[in-house]
Amino acid sequence: LAACTALSAAAQEAPRTAYFLDGYSYRHELNPAFSGERNYVSIPVLANMNLGVFSNVGVNTFLYKTQPGSQYKLTTFMSPTVDANTFLNKLGNNNRINGNFDFTIMSAGFRAFNGYNTISLGVNANMGVNLPKDLFAFMKLGQTGPDTQYHLDDLRLQASATAEIALGHSHKINDKLNVGAKVKMLLGIGNASAHIKNMDVEFGHDKWQIK
Repeated sequence: LAACTALSAAAQEAPRTAYFLDGYSYRHELNPAFSGERNYVSIPVLANMNLGVFSNVGVNTFLYKTQPGSQYKLTTFMSPTVDANTFLNKLGNNNRINGNFDFTIMSAGFRAFNGYNTISLGVNANMGVNLPKDLFAFMKLGQTGPDTQYHLDDLRLQASATAEIALGHSHKINDKLNVGAKVKMLLGIGNASAHIKNMDVEFGHDKWQIK
């Protein structure tokens, strides 16, 4: 049950295309029933690495093309050449960005016990933020008059890191069926979270106030 719960969140971060690569040694990270085609031992510290970023806003929300001469260049939404309304209309009230980093320090796979076995040691880090639209409006527009107000509601930050020791085994039942399981021991490295339910920012000519 714990594995199923973890997979619902973690499977999104794993490289989906690797699932279909028959010779990929780390397919057991995606499904413990996969058997490797050969024994392997990874080079310590130079093993498998995955980086994933997921969001309800696209990259083109924050990066824009410019065309000086004949070459395209990229600029950020903070550039004065990017219209504020064009940028802000692409945002929702809550803009979520989540990142995941998996790093395998050492891993090995070998045939024994009538199946294929894996052992790995790695580190996993996750980070997520929820950024309200008014935060970007403040960054883009700043003070727009004698009484400028921004309301930053539900500003969140969550980060965690764990070390992982995993033992896996897969067994071939017949030509069309493999079964497998993986046992993991997780060691907490660190966790941090922050939540600002509401923040009111007011800019005047003689006073800036944050509540």
